[in-house]
Amino acid sequence: MSAPPPFLSTSCVAAYTGIFREVILRYKYGRVMGLAGPLSRCLPPPLFHDREGKAAILVPVPDDPGRRRGFSPMKEIARRYARLHDLGYFPQALVKVRSTPPQASLSLAARKRNLAGAFRCRSRFVRDRDVVLLDDVYTTGSTLKACAKELARAGARVRVVTLARTP
Repeated sequence: MSAPPPFLSTSCVAAYTGIFREVILRYKYGRVMGLAGPLSRCLPPPLFHDREGKAAILVPVPDDPGRRRGFSPMKEIARRYARLHDLGYFPQALVKVRSTPPQASLSLAARKRNLAGAFRCRSRFVRDRDVVLLDDVYTTGSTLKACAKELARAGARVRVVTLARTP
């Protein structure tokens, strides 16, 4: 029996297929920056608040320190999403502390091992807060689980929002 995920819920826009997959790939790898706004508006709104009635805060999955794209795809979308939904935006709350091979090339077991200890949370930003953890694609959940585990360890209640989920 596997352990439950370290996040409370997940939501996404669409399946990672067809034209939506092409748009995400064009944005991330083709650097079509004009897609950041429309993609942020596609995301489902965060329909929850923390115990004190404060809006959740937004934390994007951090970039790999060894990969340079010239821009941070998720930070660009997250910044717009936070502004659209009046969320606190804390990209510095979660960092990737070591470079790892791309997840897409690995098996499920290798994906889990690949990310062990790769993320660190700066707890002062997330302690006792509801956090929206934002990423582009939910594939096996390894990246999201590793990030959410680190956020939860720091005292956050984590919900995941992604653009797409693999079928």
